[in-house]
Amino acid sequence: MRLITNGFLTTSLAVFTALAVGPVRAADVAASSAVDAVTVYPDGASVTRVITVDIPAGDKGYTINDSFTLPMDSEVISAGGHAHYLAKTMRMTAILPNGEKKELFDIPDWKFNWQERYYFSSPIRLPKGTRMDVQISYDNSSANPSNPSLPPKRVTFGEQSTDEMGSVTIEVVPVNETDLPTYAAEVQSHLQSAVINLIRRRVQ
Repeated sequence: MRLITNGFLTTSLAVFTALAVGPVRAADVAASSAVDAVTVYPDGASVTRVITVDIPAGDKGYTINDSFTLPMDSEVISAGGHAHYLAKTMRMTAILPNGEKKELFDIPDWKFNWQERYYFSSPIRLPKGTRMDVQISYDNSSANPSNPSLPPKRVTFGEQSTDEMGSVTIEVVPVNETDLPTYAAEVQSHLQSAVINLIRRRVQ
């Protein structure tokens, strides 16, 4: 079963797509994640979490962050990122339970045409309890040569290439397929917490 996770083949695979989410302002403000869509298949599920970005004109350091803790032993197969022209850096770091760090995905100078999947030469084993930290930064200033708007203008989430979004995804295979129900429960819990946090922010 293949799992794509925000946020990584055997004959039986499950899929989890994790994308950082939540309206955030500049510089390293953690965003809680809202799940945008959940699709269940006979052999797995696809979970999508989308960031609602709102990048002020001229902001060089708009940053979004998200984390998800793996509730099972897993093997990471591939990684990939998605954003438009304002994204500058993308990173996914695995923090193992013993404190060891593994950089799974790191693009220090994002380009629009790098929206690909990148497969590891061999699977990366991650134990249960590994925290997946994702960070994506954006540059909406005139110093960004990829900025489609000069002078810069406010940019929000959207499907057009002049809008913005952000995701880092990985493909993971559970070491034991019997762990999938636990995984599904953790995703559901993460979803509920994200929705509650989003509602609280909107009523404040």
